[in-house]
Amino acid sequence: MAMNGVPLSRVRLTPRTPFDGAGLRVAVIGGTGGIGRAISLFLAKHGAQVTVIGRTFRDAGVPNLSFLAADLESMDAAQRLAQSLPAEDLDALIFTNGIITAPTRELTAEGIERDMAVSYLSRFGVLRAVGDRLGANRPRRARVFLMGFPGTDEKGRPDDLNADAEYKQFPQHLNTVAANEALVLDAAKRFPNLSVFGINPGLIKTDIRANVLGGNQSVRFKVFETVLGWFTPSADAFAAHLVPVLFAPELERESGFHLNKHAAPIQPSTVMTLDHVTAFMAASDALWARATRR
Repeated sequence: MAMNGVPLSRVRLTPRTPFDGAGLRVAVIGGTGGIGRAISLFLAKHGAQVTVIGRTFRDAGVPNLSFLAADLESMDAAQRLAQSLPAEDLDALIFTNGIITAPTRELTAEGIERDMAVSYLSRFGVLRAVGDRLGANRPRRARVFLMGFPGTDEKGRPDDLNADAEYKQFPQHLNTVAANEALVLDAAKRFPNLSVFGINPGLIKTDIRANVLGGNQSVRFKVFETVLGWFTPSADAFAAHLVPVLFAPELERESGFHLNKHAAPIQPSTVMTLDHVTAFMAASDALWARATRR
């Protein structure tokens, strides 16, 4: 894969710096905490109009921020979100919603493994619903970014997407990793009106690991995140580095690859063949139908 004939490993994107978000309209799904919140606040501080989607809004009164409540454990809620999202008026849609699998399998009320529901299937449903109309009223091609861990050669198991046959904690989370990477590649072909990219932030100090470390008030969680913070950037520092690259002019005509923690382009995983992507999308269609027909 290349950009204008240049291998991705040699591409250098031009960050939009100093960043001026005036005139931009962006929605951040999962923007109420962690990296998503940091991205939302950075965009709003620099003049973009940002719609934040999540469960608990902590930033009421911040200029340029508006809020849509949605509990993305529920695919019914994801459907309603897709209907209410002002997709035609967006320049960018950023998915940062996600959790980590629990030690024992947890199911939502719709029968979906909880990490799969929050970290992937809700994204799949929303993007499928809004993709054709996203950015239709805007002067430039809209951009979509999915936060995950693409480019790491995680194959996943599209034949057991919901871990119905077998549940193992971290292999199941890697199922969401692989599914999100497949979604980027599928959406890049399915929606030629969009520029679609994955983002691999590496490890960032946030509360995403709370449910596997005893909750965000547990000693284990606090110690782990404190030590992690010695070696990794904060969510705010990462957002300040990443956001100007998300709006680099070179991305306007591109689609279907990923950005690493340095906001540099990287290749999709070698395991993400057309057949493997197709298998993930077929499994996703079936699981979405299973959740929404209830």
